[in-house]
Amino acid sequence: MKTLDLAKQCANERLIDRSFSDRTAGNLISAIQTFVRRTKAEELEDVTREVILSFFSDGMKNLSWRPNTQLNYFKYLKNLFDWCEDRKYIKKCRNPIRTISRPKIGKILPRRLSEQEASELMNTVINCDWSYDFEKKRNPTIIGTLLFSGLRISELLNLKMEDVDLEKKNISVKNGKFRKNREVPIHRKLHIMLTDYLVARKRFNKKSEYFFCSVRGDKKLNYKDINRMVNKIRQKIPFYFSPHCLRHTFASISTESGMPLVVLQRIMGHGDIKSTMVYVEITDKSVKDWMDNLNLPY
Repeated sequence: MKTLDLAKQCANERLIDRSFSDRTAGNLISAIQTFVRRTKAEELEDVTREVILSFFSDGMKNLSWRPNTQLNYFKYLKNLFDWCEDRKYIKKCRNPIRTISRPKIGKILPRRLSEQEASELMNTVINCDWSYDFEKKRNPTIIGTLLFSGLRISELLNLKMEDVDLEKKNISVKNGKFRKNREVPIHRKLHIMLTDYLVARKRFNKKSEYFFCSVRGDKKLNYKDINRMVNKIRQKIPFYFSPHCLRHTFASISTESGMPLVVLQRIMGHGDIKSTMVYVEITDKSVKDWMDNLNLPY
């Protein structure tokens, strides 16, 4: 059986049972394509423990993989071969990844912007020389939505008009990570931006069902559209940012402001509170301030 064909079957099943998003399924197939290309292990029986270890060794020594890259490949390979084991394509004792330890990487805190950088970013986006008038309203609203709500970029791209309720000040995220739904309250600053953007949408006669749409026509935006916008902004500011670091910035500022972790977990759509607790560690510097301001009985 072809290794890549099995990867496609695995990804398809994960999509059907909703354990994978479209993006994760695509990433698994891409990872296995790379694995097959570099190892020449086109048939399932060609994949051995030694082949996988050699793949990792080559990546770390010759391709300068970062630890996260190695971990991602491990996850995709393990997902595939555990699936093959469950489907009886291989026996448990022949699962080549079962005896390979999960790569250990140091704890990497999510990158975030300072409040000053976040403010400078927003001012830059608002005053940027965008090519089209519609972009002048749309692009700051996109950045503002990521920064003021903590949405993932995939969630933002999939937002539909019906998902944004300005009257109730609420965003409905449907089929987020792990296909979960959640409600995200709209902050007052974001409410102003969204209101102005909807006025612009109407003025430019946009009919798309998707909340954020293209300049020409009503097409849904994609990752390439966002990357082009982000790259233009990066050329005008002295610090690096990505759409995902805006999500981390929102979470970090929220914890610094005293938002309870269970509330932040719900807003962020984390399946496990441990994912939310990482932001507490980012803000350990504020522990002394909390203690100094604590009112204790005499």
